[in-house]
Amino acid sequence: MLFFDKGAEAKAEMMALYERRRLSGGHPKPAAGHAFAVFTQVCDVPENARRLMRDRARFILSLNNHPSRLLGDAVPAPPPVSAANIEHLADTLLSTHPVGSAETCVERLAHHIRTSGCMRVMCQVEAAADTGDVLRNLERLATEVFPAVRHRVGAARARIAV
Repeated sequence: MLFFDKGAEAKAEMMALYERRRLSGGHPKPAAGHAFAVFTQVCDVPENARRLMRDRARFILSLNNHPSRLLGDAVPAPPPVSAANIEHLADTLLSTHPVGSAETCVERLAHHIRTSGCMRVMCQVEAAADTGDVLRNLERLATEVFPAVRHRVGAARARIAV
C-alpha cells in the first residue's frame, strides 16, 4: 500500500482511506501499525543520487507484480518502461525520497513520518551496487541521519529499519 512510488501526502491519503474503511467495517486497529518504504541513500554528489534514482525508477516501472493488480478497484495500468517515464519517475523520487545530503535525508524522512502518520519505516539502502558503498551508506545513516530523525519526530515513536 505504501510503496516507493508514493510521496508523503499520498501515503497520508491512503492511511486516511484505510482508517475510514477499517472503522466502517468494524475491524480492530492493526497491532503492529503501518509501515512505508523509501529509498534511503546519503549521497554527497548530486549526479550519483540521480544515477541511483534512475536505476530505482527503472526497477519500479519494470515490476511484474504492480500493486494496482492487487486492488479490487479499477486502477490505471502502470506507465510503460520508457526513457521518458524513467526520467520522470527519477525526478519524483529525487524530490521526495531521503536521497542526497545527510540533512536532505533527515528532512525527508521526518516529513514522511510526520505527514503519513506511519511510525515504522523500511529503508531500502542497497541502491548502490558496490558492497563498500552500501556499508558506508549504512554507517552514515546510523550516525548522521537516524538519530536526527528520531530527535525530530520523537525517539519513542519512530522505528526505522534497513
